[in-house]
Amino acid sequence: MACRLSIFNMKGGVAKSTTTYNLAVGLVKFHNQRVLLIDIDPQGNSSAALGLWTENNGGCGNA
Repeated sequence: MACRLSIFNMKGGVAKSTTTYNLAVGLVKFHNQRVLLIDIDPQGNSSAALGLWTENNGGCGNA
């Protein structure tokens, strides 16, 4: 059964990316769930935390 979660807040600096990243990692690591994390933040903090965004590759990552 699929479950959709969204974390949003218009205010900056309220740990949205950190919360999203940690929730995704927890679901994968402790509950063996498959997770699709979509990072629409222009800063790409969740992508950077997963190692998918660097200054050198323009966001292409290792995938």
